[in-house]
Amino acid sequence: MPEAFAMARRFFDDVISSPVNIFLVGLICYFSYKLIKKDSTKPPAKKNSKSENDLANMPKQDFTLEQLKEYDGIKSNGRILIGVLGKVFDVSKAKDFYGPGGPYSVFAGRDASRALGTFSVDKSQFKDEYDDLSDLKTSQMESIKEWEMQFLEKYPLVGNLLRPGEEPSVYEEESAERMREVPLSLCEYDFVIKALSENLRLDKRSVYDIRDIKIDFLKTRGSCLLSIGNTQVSAQVSAEIVKPKDSRPNEGIIKINLDLSPMGAQHFEVGKQSEQGVELNRLLERNLKQSRFLDIETLCIRAGEKVWQIRVDLNVLNHDGNILDCANLAVICAVSHFRLPEVSVTGDQITIFSPEERNPIPLIIIHMPITLSFAFFDQGKFLLVDPTELEEKCMDGKLVIGMNRHREICTMQLSGNMLLLKDQIKRCVDITANKVLKITEFIQEEINKNVNDLEKKKSIRSSNLEEKMSM
Repeated sequence: MPEAFAMARRFFDDVISSPVNIFLVGLICYFSYKLIKKDSTKPPAKKNSKSENDLANMPKQDFTLEQLKEYDGIKSNGRILIGVLGKVFDVSKAKDFYGPGGPYSVFAGRDASRALGTFSVDKSQFKDEYDDLSDLKTSQMESIKEWEMQFLEKYPLVGNLLRPGEEPSVYEEESAERMREVPLSLCEYDFVIKALSENLRLDKRSVYDIRDIKIDFLKTRGSCLLSIGNTQVSAQVSAEIVKPKDSRPNEGIIKINLDLSPMGAQHFEVGKQSEQGVELNRLLERNLKQSRFLDIETLCIRAGEKVWQIRVDLNVLNHDGNILDCANLAVICAVSHFRLPEVSVTGDQITIFSPEERNPIPLIIIHMPITLSFAFFDQGKFLLVDPTELEEKCMDGKLVIGMNRHREICTMQLSGNMLLLKDQIKRCVDITANKVLKITEFIQEEINKNVNDLEKKKSIRSSNLEEKMSM
């Protein structure tokens, strides 16, 4: 205490010993007083119960391009809507970016798909009529899909953008009692992690085992039910003749659509594309379409005029985890089972033959890109293959690898809050290569078995017909 008093005394003596020091101390005291007085006399800010940017939730509805223009941040109470890949998002909370005077104000009330794909805010990127984006490159379409994922994460989806002549959908008001996904309890999480630490799983599989795969081909060509354990997906292939894309006049078109309906799980919603649904559809397109598993050049009827468009509709009938791998196999099996009507071109005349006139022809599959999903736990300490729904709820992250029997990687995606080492990824690639060989052989056996059964039934029908005619 005496030492502290002595130091204070020396400091005071130093200050008063020089007029400059006295002046500086006085100046500091003066400005401190001014600041304190200013804060004390400042009126308290008004506490608004509601922010200026907060608007009531918008009921879901569909929009034409003209209707969308009304929501440009100036009209309609300042609400801002933006269209991306046929979806309409409410971005009113990002008024500083998309509102008047913002750097992206040109997007407000418009379909911003082309501008996002070309990374341009020039007004020439916005059309007054519906834009089908058919002239964009694959990389540009991928960029738009990435933006779509970001918008789904950040902003409310309030409806869809209507094509010319398309009728708006009628949406029911969301009920407060709508079924929600059952949350994971702490006891369940601890139980699953403890079991994995002992290399145990609830369904008695080893960590590298895939659940039993079952394929049921239906009577209609291109239809099948595929199950991995209790997860079941139906697939239906259809075909129609359309005009090809201007950028690819010699190639047919393939479309894949996965629908998550309440039939598969109680928390899936009708008519609403969730973030999970968007991600699954994007992964299926990347693994199948972009790896060109189907020879789409053979779908061309007349270059620049007529091509076949192959559409694969998928429905999740029961969800018990790992929908992606099940849906991916369902697409491959349904497309392998499908038969296309034979077509002949004579001059300007195009003739489509019925199955009775000429035998339909199979689609040419170049390779089978199989996906395998790995779930990681405890920051990558534990991993397993083909996670169930409960295991997906407990996992820290997921690695999806798409590969064909030639060990060519078709897609790879890591999701979740974790990082993997190089050795861990290499280990997963080796496991995938081994599993893909076995799954490809199994699928080929099932397809061949179905073809042989159909040929036997056809020969029996033919022989019965001949007997009746001879009688």
